[in-house]
Amino acid sequence: MSVWGQVTWDIARSGGFVGYGLLTLAVALGLALSMQWHAPRWPRLINSELHNFVTLLSFVFIVIHVLAVWLDPFTAFGWSEVFIPFASHYRAVWMAFGIVALYLGLALAASVWLRPYIGYEWWRRLHVLTLVVYLLVTVHGLATGSDTRTIWGAAIYALSCLCVAALLWMRLLVPVGPQQRRHPVWVGITGLALFIGVVATVLGPMRAGWNSVANGNSGSGQRGSSLTSPASQRIAPTSATATSTPSATHSMHETHSNHDADEASDGD
Repeated sequence: MSVWGQVTWDIARSGGFVGYGLLTLAVALGLALSMQWHAPRWPRLINSELHNFVTLLSFVFIVIHVLAVWLDPFTAFGWSEVFIPFASHYRAVWMAFGIVALYLGLALAASVWLRPYIGYEWWRRLHVLTLVVYLLVTVHGLATGSDTRTIWGAAIYALSCLCVAALLWMRLLVPVGPQQRRHPVWVGITGLALFIGVVATVLGPMRAGWNSVANGNSGSGQRGSSLTSPASQRIAPTSATATSTPSATHSMHETHSNHDADEASDGD
């Protein structure tokens, strides 16, 4: 692996995970704000300014992740593959989840500036899409990240999802004001969705051979790899790569040498 390839790969990994962590915090802060969490004896630390700042910071790291993925020489993405859903040669479906999330995030950011024109009620309705963005990013990271099968990577996703789910359930079950009511049906729906997500993750990205499945059995994801024979792809990872820390969910693509190793195991 070239030095440039290693740099772009590591930046994409770290940028993706940091962006995901900040997005989780932003969603959690938004839910806490909607529940009007604050202690009378303490300054109100959870406020709109903090929520907006964390949201903006998460977007900055997501942009860093996208740029690093674009510049990565392993997958050699064209600009259309990074910005147009389903145009990618690498895990097209799962990449599309991230691309759609990016555009929805931009729309939500624009809604903040448009709030004086569209009114508070419409802005609040649009803001619910933040949960959709979070869901899309989580699926994108789990299905395209090479750290999904690591203990620490899986732990990050699990803690993030449990945190957001717990806050969402509290928001749905505990009315904030007299005008609001409980929503137990939605709690059941989100609980079922969480269960399905866990099962799908265990049966999909957590299993060996997922790289080949996610790529439609058309190669490791390296540009032009589907045009080479299976035997030429069976390159054992070097000791340096085998012992290096796996990529991030975001930096969401398999370690360059591990792509070939995984593909080789699929072909055996």
